[in-house]
Amino acid sequence: MYRLAALFLCSLALALPARADTFPSRPVTLVVPFSAGAASDLFARIFTKELKDRLGQPIVIDNKPGANGGVAAEFVKRAKPDGYTILMGTTGTASNVWLFRQQRVDPTKDFEPVTRLGSINWVIAVHSSSPHKTLASLVDAAKAQPGQLSIGHGSAGGLIASHTLLKAFGIDMISVPYRSSPQATTDLIGGRLAAMASDFASGAGYFAAGDMRPLAISGKDRSSLYPDVPSMDESGVKGFDLVGWFAAFVPAGTPKPIIDTLNAKLVETMAAPSVRPQVDKLGIEIVTGTPAALTEHLNREIAKWEVFVRDAGLQPE
Repeated sequence: MYRLAALFLCSLALALPARADTFPSRPVTLVVPFSAGAASDLFARIFTKELKDRLGQPIVIDNKPGANGGVAAEFVKRAKPDGYTILMGTTGTASNVWLFRQQRVDPTKDFEPVTRLGSINWVIAVHSSSPHKTLASLVDAAKAQPGQLSIGHGSAGGLIASHTLLKAFGIDMISVPYRSSPQATTDLIGGRLAAMASDFASGAGYFAAGDMRPLAISGKDRSSLYPDVPSMDESGVKGFDLVGWFAAFVPAGTPKPIIDTLNAKLVETMAAPSVRPQVDKLGIEIVTGTPAALTEHLNREIAKWEVFVRDAGLQPE
């Protein structure tokens, strides 16, 4: 009996690495936390074309918007830890710790980090027909019409960007929340908003087509990808160094060999010549690294967002 048990344990130990070594043997699902057309979705649809060739399996994009990425995060948290379900983490992965009273996900415990994927700035934008060519012009109009002009946002970053803008200049605008940035973009194009605060990618196509005008981009310095757009710092919002990001996570308990495979293939994918030119157009800077580096980044972002939320005067929902 003991001999049979020993043989069983040995065979089990041998079988586990074998499964990891053959990963992946079927399609992999990438869970995107925002709707089609959002920055995370646009980015995912670019790099997964390359990733599927490197993994040798199809990549299924599953959009699960809601709760600033919380719906997607909870779904991946409950998924089997086998590497076949990946969360495309975003800034919301860190900011939700401070934006919601009821915490269904602990990003530091419920996931295994794989790699960072990229970073992106937020932008204050208006419709191309707007009379405002600069952020100062928009601010002056808001001061002249307190509580009458509206500014939309569809993510935590947009929320913080808009509230920081209002606080920095002491202006009163109607803050209009949306489930995702593309919805806010639709209303801006339709003339139902005076301005919007969103990730740059959500407006990139409209900026290129001349349908929207970026007034200021988040951060202390101008973006190297869009050097003609003034930074919020030089536009008068001092010290506003908010930069969004994307990263890959898998459920806690995923075997290390599988994480290592995903890390290697994602890093290779992001360095592929076919990826960067498309990503540049979205205003996304590719950033990759080790799982340990992502852990450090996540912890820094959680601490940073505590300050952002407090300084903006926001209360958890």
